[in-house]
Amino acid sequence: MSLNIQLIRDSFEKAKPIADKVADKFYEFLWTDYPAAKPLFEGVPMKGQKKALIGSLVYIVDHVDQADKLVPYLKSMGERHVKYGTQPEHYDWVGSSLLKTFAFFFGEEWTDELQNEWTDAYNFIAETMISGAEEYLPGAEELREKAHDVCQNILLDTLNEGLDAEFEAFARARVRKLLFKILEEESEKILKKSA
Repeated sequence: MSLNIQLIRDSFEKAKPIADKVADKFYEFLWTDYPAAKPLFEGVPMKGQKKALIGSLVYIVDHVDQADKLVPYLKSMGERHVKYGTQPEHYDWVGSSLLKTFAFFFGEEWTDELQNEWTDAYNFIAETMISGAEEYLPGAEELREKAHDVCQNILLDTLNEGLDAEFEAFARARVRKLLFKILEEESEKILKKSA
């Protein structure tokens, strides 16, 4: 990603003092231009949501030149947004609303160059979040817990048949290792199918 980082940061410094207004205007544009987005926020405490939006933007701008921190952060956000029902097309809505919000507040300072830089920055953000969403494997935690329970029950049944403590420890370690190997293989299969 080749961005004019200083331009991005300087422009965002102008938005920070009016962060509450920026967040309010962003959601106003999002819901007006994309009414289908509004149900995604039903039951969401908007004060906290707006604070989270600004907090995320601050983190992103602060780390825009540190891919080792930014990419995992964005992928994690993408994973979390799967749980909120976010679909790939929603990223376009958010990007459009965010740029429109910046244009609204920056006025004449919203030049073609600044718009292009923020467009490129947002495209990177969206692509990375979508990548994180695609890597997310729903149900993996539940699958691991169920597999653990099954193995534990097998071990307990076996141990109830009178095996000694040394074999019990050995068996637990082997089953645990085998379980993780099987889970890894199954996860890879699922990910290949979804790719």
